[in-house]
Amino acid sequence: MSEALEDSRAWSLRVSRALNDIGVTRRIVARRRRTWLRIEAVNTLLCTLVGSDRTTYFFGSQSEGTTTLGMKSDVDILYSKTKHAVLLDWREWQMGKFNFLVKKTEGSPPQHCYLQRLRLDCPLPMTEVFDHENVIDCEGNVFVRNDVGDNSLQTQAGVKLISHGPSRSFGDDVDMVSAYQCARLPAECQFLFYRPRPGHWPTSDMLVQASQFPVFLVKQGYPDSPYHQRLLEWRFSTSLMERLLVFSFNIIQIKVYVLLKMIRKSFLKQFVGDNLSTFHIKTAMMFTIESYPPDIWREENIVQCALYCMTTLFRWLKLGYCPHFTISGVNLFVGKLGKPELHTLLSVVADIMCDNLSCITLIQMDELGARLQPVTRAFPGKSRHEINMEICGRMCRQFCSTHQYFLFEFPNGIVTLSNLYNNFSRLNILNDMLREPSFEKEASTIILRFVANKLASALASEKLRLNQPITGDIMQVYCLSFESDLLSSRLKFASMLYCSGQYEAAASVLSYCEGLLGPHVWQHCACGRVHKPSRAFLVKCLKTENDLEFHKKSVASCIIFTHLETWVVPDHLLYEMCRKTTSEDAFIMDSELQWMKYVVIDCIPFLYYLQYLTYRELDQPDRKHTALQNLNNYLCNPGGVSGHVETVTNVLGHCYELENRPDMFWQCYTQSLHNHPRNNAANWHVMRLLNQQARQR
Repeated sequence: MSEALEDSRAWSLRVSRALNDIGVTRRIVARRRRTWLRIEAVNTLLCTLVGSDRTTYFFGSQSEGTTTLGMKSDVDILYSKTKHAVLLDWREWQMGKFNFLVKKTEGSPPQHCYLQRLRLDCPLPMTEVFDHENVIDCEGNVFVRNDVGDNSLQTQAGVKLISHGPSRSFGDDVDMVSAYQCARLPAECQFLFYRPRPGHWPTSDMLVQASQFPVFLVKQGYPDSPYHQRLLEWRFSTSLMERLLVFSFNIIQIKVYVLLKMIRKSFLKQFVGDNLSTFHIKTAMMFTIESYPPDIWREENIVQCALYCMTTLFRWLKLGYCPHFTISGVNLFVGKLGKPELHTLLSVVADIMCDNLSCITLIQMDELGARLQPVTRAFPGKSRHEINMEICGRMCRQFCSTHQYFLFEFPNGIVTLSNLYNNFSRLNILNDMLREPSFEKEASTIILRFVANKLASALASEKLRLNQPITGDIMQVYCLSFESDLLSSRLKFASMLYCSGQYEAAASVLSYCEGLLGPHVWQHCACGRVHKPSRAFLVKCLKTENDLEFHKKSVASCIIFTHLETWVVPDHLLYEMCRKTTSEDAFIMDSELQWMKYVVIDCIPFLYYLQYLTYRELDQPDRKHTALQNLNNYLCNPGGVSGHVETVTNVLGHCYELENRPDMFWQCYTQSLHNHPRNNAANWHVMRLLNQQARQR
């Protein structure tokens, strides 16, 4: 073997190890994909339950698993509106839906079309314009503008929208794309299935699966069209096909793709910004995988494979033409790169290729360049283990963040016991119908447990309001909810037992809950108040092979009581539903913080508070004192306290009220107001206590 070849092998292996170090491994990629597909399934099912007309999809680097911590990739979300039908033929018209007909002319730009509105009552063109979101042409046909809904979305949020192509967002973290789903594949989107190719990739099975995916119409006109015409043009998107293709990449191909994205961001972006996008790199990857033999994708050949992909890109830059992998007749450089930019990129890409990618030793992202240096001493940055723990921790937080829909948005769509019960029944039926295993099955099971918790708590509250006993049916629903997470459902059950006077049973449940605690437990707050996970939690998170099982045993979501559950909440906590005391408080609460309408408290302090109240009723002073000390120590944690600190301080103040310790309860309420002067129930406690003092004089 020649020395040059040996050096090339060693260089590729060093690059591969560095990519392993920053989380580009088979296990971490699979973890990312599972997380986002699970979130996708949960979001879609929730939208169905609350009557929303959309299906949710997650695309891009996060759901593909082709990112790193240092890339800081955003989340790409596509919302497909299910109450609208996009037709290629009049015969596809559907009763009860808003029907749009795809219209193209000989001069229509590639990948673009117009959407003509049809009547609701019959398959005929609409001839009247009722709002500014539609335009009528000289022949009396009504067409949909592609900025439909932007103004209302911006008005509701009160923040200016940021537009990137078809996406609309309010920040840099999330790109949202609103789309309509095409009834069947347009001719130009069948390009993938009939154009000539070597045959080894995509496989025939992949092509069959891809042909069953829908095509979307997204809000983006052709860059070279006149402005008035561009507002009426909609672009075909084959995002689901493209995601399927990326999901088929093996780990070597993923490493090459990630490396190319880092090169783009580190060296090419400074010359042309995002006009040469990740999508151009993805397209080059796909054509290279299709064109080159499959046996080149080996770990000791990573650098050469990256050079093959850059050769593909270089050829396109030279031609000024970048083809679309799944849609015919498209040049992806149009509207992005002009002749000056193409000339600049040609020179830069040529230099990178001539140097055998030695430039990547200069990449600062994820400290990749430093990791590629010859090992002469211990690397001072984060270890592979630490990075993998951080990635897994973030994935867990991402998944848990979807629970805010269960805790806040979801209840708003279910405001009565009847609606809660109906959704509980629908989820039970769905659970029986769905095949195992699937992300849809997991999503229905997850949501069923949270709905069961709310239903059981609301039913029990109604029974207590009517002074009736808690029935066995309600107890069964409670039991079904216990696996929603580690503590919250069980603690709401214990709260019901306490409020119904079943103190011995409540004490038993609380003792069991206390036994579940440990350094591996992470308190998750759906209200945006982040608890920092412990190292023990992150270590366990990294080791787990079953994400959902780990969630049930290690995550404790904050406790939420809605207005349907007031009779199973300790009386003192009901003040938390009435936080506002001024019009300014009300404005802040209504416009920003939806959770303030409910009783919200973190799991662990609620456990100690319930223990204090229960042991007080049972006349067990030693255990009561221990619970009070635990609650006090929780707030005095030298590492600091996160979450709903003001509420925890308020319940500690209540404990000291019951202990007849005015020095301590005044200190608690004062401290609570010092930390959170607005929308704080401590205002009511202070007024209540001052009123008591005035009446005693």
